[in-house]
Amino acid sequence: MVSKKIDQNLDAGLWVETRHGNVASAFYSLGDYEDGEYILNWHDGHMPAYRTERFGTAEELEVAMRKIEPDLRRWKTRID
Repeated sequence: MVSKKIDQNLDAGLWVETRHGNVASAFYSLGDYEDGEYILNWHDGHMPAYRTERFGTAEELEVAMRKIEPDLRRWKTRID
């Protein structure tokens, strides 16, 4: 089961600054898939993403997000 933080905020998008000074962003997108996909991007500042991972479920995305920053309270919404 996906955490409440992700369930309530993924449509708005979440981001966190990594230990290396980059930014990781997570969001849900309909994209080219009928059921949509969960996306995790890495950015160098405000530059376009230099790395992208796609996931089929929010649970898989959450596992990847926790590898970047285990404390989900540090992930902010894009509108913060």
